[in-house]
Amino acid sequence: MIISIVDCYTDEPAGLGVPPYLGVYPRYIAGVAFSHSHQCFYLRIDDLRPEKRGNSTLTMNSTLNANNATRILEGSHIIIVISGMHTPGKYLAAVPGTPSEAIRLLQGYRGKKILTGPAAFLGTGQTGGRIVHRVQNSGYDLVIEGDAWLWLEQYLTSKEISGGYSRLREFAVKGSEIVRQIQLPIIAEIETGRGCPRKIGCSFCLEPLKNKPEWREQNDVKEEMASLAHEGVEHFRLGKQSDFYAFKGGKPAEIEQLLKGAASVSHKTLHIDNVNPALAATEQGEAITRLIVNYCTPGNVAAMGVESFDQSVIEANNINSTPEQVMKAIASINQCGSERGDNGMPKYLPGINIILGLIGETKDTLEINLQYLKRILNEGYMLRRINIRQVEVFPDTEISRQGGLKYLKKNKRHYYKFRRSVREDIDHEMLKRITPVGTILKDVFMELYDGKHTFGRQFGSYPLIVGVKQRLPLREFFDVRVVGHMLRSLVAEPLTSSSSQIDHQAN
Repeated sequence: MIISIVDCYTDEPAGLGVPPYLGVYPRYIAGVAFSHSHQCFYLRIDDLRPEKRGNSTLTMNSTLNANNATRILEGSHIIIVISGMHTPGKYLAAVPGTPSEAIRLLQGYRGKKILTGPAAFLGTGQTGGRIVHRVQNSGYDLVIEGDAWLWLEQYLTSKEISGGYSRLREFAVKGSEIVRQIQLPIIAEIETGRGCPRKIGCSFCLEPLKNKPEWREQNDVKEEMASLAHEGVEHFRLGKQSDFYAFKGGKPAEIEQLLKGAASVSHKTLHIDNVNPALAATEQGEAITRLIVNYCTPGNVAAMGVESFDQSVIEANNINSTPEQVMKAIASINQCGSERGDNGMPKYLPGINIILGLIGETKDTLEINLQYLKRILNEGYMLRRINIRQVEVFPDTEISRQGGLKYLKKNKRHYYKFRRSVREDIDHEMLKRITPVGTILKDVFMELYDGKHTFGRQFGSYPLIVGVKQRLPLREFFDVRVVGHMLRSLVAEPLTSSSSQIDHQAN
């Protein structure tokens, strides 16, 4: 049987699969197919977009199967589309696909068409500030809300099989073979757990609805990373979880075992993602922070779901940390991780997520948020990023039952001024603090042309965008020197090209 995967890219609170990231969904599905001795082809939505052919910037995301995509799909018995944006953002060199775009491009192919990924669970949104509706299965033979890898194994074996991480172990390792069909370099998103440990989650969050809390075994994570490293992957993020600090009860010994095993695998990048500031603010959290600094690579970011500094909004939305806990977490992470690493970036810094339009928000909420951000700046701390987005309202969430977009519509006229103040008064100063003029950043991967300029990033969690005032070869690594700062990006001049690091499989 021929099984084809069409990856439209995914972005959700716990997990990123937008290039250069490779998410877990295609790897797990491929692992099932390979384990049962079936052919499995990996395609990306860019392989199917005819208008993108020949564009050197947008074809960066094409797979090694791009030129044979039509033949592959014509022979496919099953075509599995992975799609869904639950926390959409702006992407440097990728345009996520939608379920409707995918089914339009798949018209005429006879294979059984399956939709899975975040879009299959409560819907998908390409921008914030919207009410999201469930995806209708128009054009698809089946929409799978749960684990598509589990469905595929049951389909191939005609047996009822229980899921869980113990069953996933084999497929997570075997699925690494799909990397042979992808242009390297990529950064592999590695799942460490699922669900939210809190009994009642935040008003807007889908994680408690999707999964019960469950953690992977440390050795399973290590084996999956080792199999990916064997296929040439050098960049990893332990990012598919709602809170890294909560792994197996937040016990430092358990987390050290996870990090030690991950660090033992050959790598150039090892980062984490989501962090609960309420845990990071504790003594136990500081011990975990020191482990992260010790075992991970520089440029690492603790993406903290602060969401709001307004105590009334925090309580109305059941957000899990107070402003003072956030301040304490920021201080702790700065104290442990602000030392500059060998790639030019501080080893480990906090990042903040803020959501606009939450229950109880007022004009005063925006001013409270701004004052706390100014306090962080004035107290000398570094924030690697401040992510501001408008809430998306999904079915079955508490915010959908308490007014939906009511507060966003009421306060939206104030958002532009707030964002502008953050970008000009906070972000710009933070960039100068984190990467002063003269800082040398190593291994910046060039991804995008804009006129005569080239834009790139280091590999990792929320890397800084670097602009160079000349056209450099895309898909090459350069060491650069910072010469200036924009509101959210850097201006740099190239020093050297690390062309030896170019994708060894592309040839």
